Order: sequence, then C-alpha cells, then structure tokens
Amino acid sequence: MKGAPISRARFSINHLFFADDSILFGDASREGAEAVRDVIKEYELISGQRVNFDKSLIYFGANVNHEAK
Repeated sequence: MKGAPISRARFSINHLFFADDSILFGDASREGAEAVRDVIKEYELISGQRVNFDKSLIYFGANVNHEAK
C-alpha cells in the first residue's frame, strides 16, 4: 500500500491509528483503492467489527484529476 510522502528523505506514511479511528493513506489509482478495500475487509474479518461507511470519509489531494476520483 503506497503511502503519503512526509519528508524529502522519501519517507511515507500509510496509516494512522487513534483510539477508535483509523486513517488510511493510498495513491489515487484503481490499485490504491483496491489495497484500501482489502485492508478494510481483512480488518473486518479478523476483528469481527464492521466499518460504518455512513460515518467514513474519503479525501483526495488537490492534484488528483476528476476521472480518478
């Protein structure tokens, strides 16, 4: 899963976890979307919990074209 770059040294971050929240970072491509979907499915399978998509959000960077969104 490709993450978001955070420094000039080419480090990237692909997730952040808080008390009961998760933030997943990926690239705006079909493969990136499939990677995020697979992570969510695996989480649901392992934890027995379900992601509430009504309370979930997706954000795109300013340089992501409309077709990719």
